[in-house]
Amino acid sequence: MAKTRKTVALSIMVSGLVFICSCQGPAGVTAGRGASFQAPEERMEEFNDWKFGLFLHWGPWSQSGIGPIWRGRKKGPDKVIENNTEQVQKHLDLNKTFDPVKFDPAKWARLAKKAGMKYVVFTTKHHDGFCNFDTKQTHYRVTDPDCPYSTNPNADITKHLTDAFRKEGLAIGYYFSHPDQHHADGDWWWRHLYYDPDFVDKFPNRWKTFAEFETEQVRELLTNYGDIDILWFDIRWPATPGYGMAIENPTVKKDMLDMLAMARKINPDILINDRGTDVLGDFATPEQHVPEGGVEGYWEANITISNGGGYWYRGPDSTYKTAEELIHMLVDIASKGGNFLMNIGPRPDGTFTPQEIDRLDGMADWMAVNGESIYGTERSPFGSLEWGRCTVKGDKLYLHVFDWPQNGRLRVPGLKSKVAGAYLLADSQSRPKKVTRQGLDVFIDVGKRAPDKINSVVVVTVKGPIEVDNTIRQNTSGDITLAAGDAMLHGEDIDYFWGSGTKLGGYITGWENMEDYLTWEFIIDQPGSFAVETVRIASKDGGNYIVSAGPEELTATLKPDDELIARKNTRRELLSPAGTITLSTAGKHTLTIKPAEITADVLMQLKEVRLTKVR
Repeated sequence: MAKTRKTVALSIMVSGLVFICSCQGPAGVTAGRGASFQAPEERMEEFNDWKFGLFLHWGPWSQSGIGPIWRGRKKGPDKVIENNTEQVQKHLDLNKTFDPVKFDPAKWARLAKKAGMKYVVFTTKHHDGFCNFDTKQTHYRVTDPDCPYSTNPNADITKHLTDAFRKEGLAIGYYFSHPDQHHADGDWWWRHLYYDPDFVDKFPNRWKTFAEFETEQVRELLTNYGDIDILWFDIRWPATPGYGMAIENPTVKKDMLDMLAMARKINPDILINDRGTDVLGDFATPEQHVPEGGVEGYWEANITISNGGGYWYRGPDSTYKTAEELIHMLVDIASKGGNFLMNIGPRPDGTFTPQEIDRLDGMADWMAVNGESIYGTERSPFGSLEWGRCTVKGDKLYLHVFDWPQNGRLRVPGLKSKVAGAYLLADSQSRPKKVTRQGLDVFIDVGKRAPDKINSVVVVTVKGPIEVDNTIRQNTSGDITLAAGDAMLHGEDIDYFWGSGTKLGGYITGWENMEDYLTWEFIIDQPGSFAVETVRIASKDGGNYIVSAGPEELTATLKPDDELIARKNTRRELLSPAGTITLSTAGKHTLTIKPAEITADVLMQLKEVRLTKVR
C-alpha cells in the first residue's frame, strides 16, 4: 500500500487564483473545528490576515526569574514523582511583593503597533492561579489588598492593558490557563501539589466546583472588558490525551462544551484556540517551533523572543533571538499559511528589556517597507526554495530572498505561470526587472546588491492561475535534499509525524516492518556522483538499510555514534553516511530506501536524505 502526506496535482483556491502543483503540496496537521462551535469563516479569514501578534507572559512569578514555579510535582533523583511544597508555596506568595510601578501598557501597545503587530494575547491567569484581572471568584488577584499593586488607580492590569492596545487598533486576546495550582480543587492537574489521577470520578462535587469556578472567570473576562477577539486556553482539562484531542470523560466533556457554548453565546465572533477544547478549537497552536510543512487549516506558532525556551522573564543574563532570526521566522510562518505570535516576558517592574525593544524596532524597520508581503497573504505554492520563502496575494508572488544570488540572477524553480512583470518591493518606483525563462525555471535579473541585508522582497506578477511544478530538483550547487514529508510511503505501519514535541521537525515514524519502504522522485540537471547521507532523529532505532537509484545500490548501517548535528531535550539528530551513488543521466530518477535488517524498535525516524554532488 502506498500513501503520502502530500497529494499529487494539489489545487488550492486562494484569492480567486488556483495553485496547481504538479507534484506535492505541504504536509501538516489539522486544527479540528466543530460546526456548532466554530467561529464564522469570514472571522477566521480576518484572523489569518493579521499574521503577526504579541504574546505577553507576565505576573508575580516574573519576579523569580527561574521559570515554571507552578510545578508542584517534580521528578527526584530516583525518578520518583515527589511534591515540591516548600518551593511552590514560596512562589505562590510572590503576589505579596508584586508591585510593577513602571507598568505602562500604552508604551507596550505603541511598540507592538510600530513593529507591525495586529493583535495581542495577554496572560490573564497562568498555571499558578494568580489573576491579572479583577475577578470575584478568588482573592488571589491583582486587585486584592494582599497585592501591593492593588493601591494603584489602574490596578486591574487586564483592563488597563486592554484599553491601551484597543486604542492603538490592535485586536485583543486573553490567555487563560485551565490548570490552577492555587485552587483547592485543582488536584485533577498532574502538576498540582495534591494531584489525584482519579479526581473527577472520586470527587465529583469538587470537580463541579472547579468547573464552575473556571466558567465564571471566563464569563467575567468576556463580559467585563468589551468584545474580546481571542480566548487562548493553555494546557488541558483532565482525561484529554493532548492539547486538541477529544475529551474522554463524559462529565468533563459536558462541562467543557457548556463553557464553550457560553462563550459563543456571549460573543459569536470570538476565536478560540485548540488547547483542551475537545477538538473544537478554531486554530492550532504549535509551540516554540515552526512545523516544516505548516499546518492544514488555520494556525498560529507561538515562539519566544528570548532563547532558552521560557516564556517568562529569565533575569538580566537572558539572551535573545536577533532581528534577522525573528524576521525570517515571521516570513517562514507566513509562507506556510500561519500567524506568528511572538512572546515577550516583561520585567517584574513592568518594562520591556532593551534587547526586546531593539528587536521590535528592527522588525518595525523591515515591516515598514515590506509589510505588504506579509499581511493578507496565503501560503507558498512552492515546495522549497533554496534562497528563501514565498508568500502570495492576488496575482502577486512575493519572493523573500534571504540569500541574495551572487551573480545577480534569481532562479525561480518550476514556475509555469506566465509572468507579467517583476520588481523590487523596496523600489518606490517599481522599476521592472528583466525576466527570462529557461526550461522549467524563471530567472529574474535582480542585480548583485541586495536592497535589504536580512530579507529582500522581489515581487512577481502573473497572468492567470499560479502554476508550479514542485518536482524535487537540484539546487544551484548540484545538491539534492529529499525531505521526509516529500516521500511516498509504502506499507501499513510506516507513517509521517509532523514533529510536535521534538521541535526537530517532521520525520518518518512507525518503521518497524521489513516490508515497508520509501520512495522519492526527483529531477537532475547535472549528472554525476553523489554522497548519500540520511538525517535521523535517534531514539530506539537501529539496523541496516538499502539505498537504490536505478541500477545503483548501497547498503548502510546506522551507528549510535554518527555525527550529532542537533539536540532538543532528549532527542538527537544524527547525520549517517550511506556511501556514494552515480546518476549518469539527466532527467527524472527514483530513490528508494528499504530495510535490510531492523535491530531495534524501529529502523529509523528519518528526517531527510541528502545527496551532495561530488566535485
